[in-house]
Amino acid sequence: MILKLALYEIRKNQLSFSYKRVDTREEYEADLSSSIRIIISDYAMPRFDGMHALMLKKEQQSDVPFIHADGFHE
Repeated sequence: MILKLALYEIRKNQLSFSYKRVDTREEYEADLSSSIRIIISDYAMPRFDGMHALMLKKEQQSDVPFIHADGFHE
């Protein structure tokens, strides 16, 4: 849900972008060393959570901006 909302907002503002979705810690760690410009992370994911994603980013001393989103809704 967070991904769909983020993509909608970016496209609505006619920004040029590309993205890659990762679902596991291994995929995330491999991409931390690539040329990413921003990380948008859901708080809770089935196989990996946003808190660990932020922790790993800090461990690698990455200066990539990190947006932590929560898809909670009633």
